[in-house]
Amino acid sequence: MKTPTTYPCARCQGKGRLAIYANVLGGVCFKCGGTGRQKTRPAAPSRRWSVNAIRTTDHHDCVVFHVRAKTEREALNKASATISRAREQIYDPTTIRVTPWPD
Repeated sequence: MKTPTTYPCARCQGKGRLAIYANVLGGVCFKCGGTGRQKTRPAAPSRRWSVNAIRTTDHHDCVVFHVRAKTEREALNKASATISRAREQIYDPTTIRVTPWPD
């Protein structure tokens, strides 16, 4: 019988305990139940992207906010959706661009 493949827990890095939560059940990781292993492969980490756009009031290019996404296309789609939901159009939606946040 084949044993199932397990991966180190993404939350506790395979230790089974989280020192910052030592006051809650001795710091046992609730994601893995204290075993330090999980059955599913951890998701790939997403990057942080800086969203820039031109203000309609003074026409300056500025950083509007930051977004987490795996690809540049996904970051641009999230940024466009967020800016289009704004009550007032402070930033020009046609000038949105994303740049990777330095790690």
